[in-house]
Amino acid sequence: MKIGLSLSLCIREIIQGKVLVEDVVVIISNTAWQDDATWAKGLERYKTEYWQRDPAKAISIVRRLRRYGLIIQPRLRNPHVDHTTSNDIWIELENQGMTHQ
Repeated sequence: MKIGLSLSLCIREIIQGKVLVEDVVVIISNTAWQDDATWAKGLERYKTEYWQRDPAKAISIVRRLRRYGLIIQPRLRNPHVDHTTSNDIWIELENQGMTHQ
């Protein structure tokens, strides 16, 4: 299971087949897209800058993740929130042996 730290780069790895969308727990994005218009504008830019391989698939994945609340934008609440992807764009969650009973 994975937590993504970049909407553009994580979706790119998903469409490249490096990561399965089913393994994504959440993507924490540095975007601050408040409404459908800003989402459309941002996604249009990302299609040409990051998702040239398969922009239609990328948009479909984003819509699916967004519909299920799996894209979080902390900057919507605090524009000064920022995180880095300098080490990696994914945080791997390991099974800690916990079970639900």
